[in-house]
Amino acid sequence: MIARMVHAALSVRDMETALDFYRFVLGFPVLFRLSDDAGRPKTVYLEVCRGQYLELFYSREPFGACRQAGPDDVPYGYHHLSFLCVSLPEAEERLLAAGITVRREAGGLWFRDPEGNLLRFREAGANQATE
Repeated sequence: MIARMVHAALSVRDMETALDFYRFVLGFPVLFRLSDDAGRPKTVYLEVCRGQYLELFYSREPFGACRQAGPDDVPYGYHHLSFLCVSLPEAEERLLAAGITVRREAGGLWFRDPEGNLLRFREAGANQATE
C-alpha cells in the first residue's frame, strides 16, 4: 500500500534559527518557502536526500516542540527522527563544532535541534533495515 515516506514536518518557533541549523549544520538545502495570506513565513521545505524532505512549519501557537532534558524525556507521540550518515565521527565533529551537545549511544549520535526536537544519526551500513 505505502511506497515510501516522503517527508516529516516539524513546527518551529524560530524559523531562521531552525533554518540555520538544518541548512548549515546538517547540510539540507532549501527547496522552497511558502507564506500565509498576509505574506508571513509559513512553511519551508528542505531536501534531506533525493525524494525525502523535511518540512518546517512556522508555529505561532504553543503546540510546537517541547524542550526536554534527555532522549528519554519526550511527550507521547513524536520521539525522534533518524538519519543515516556516511561517517559518524565526521558527523559528530561537525555537530560539536556547531556547539551542539551530542550523546553517543545505541550505535548512533543523539542530539537536539534548536527547538528541542530529538534527532539521531546512524552510520550508513549499520543495520539499515531497522531504520
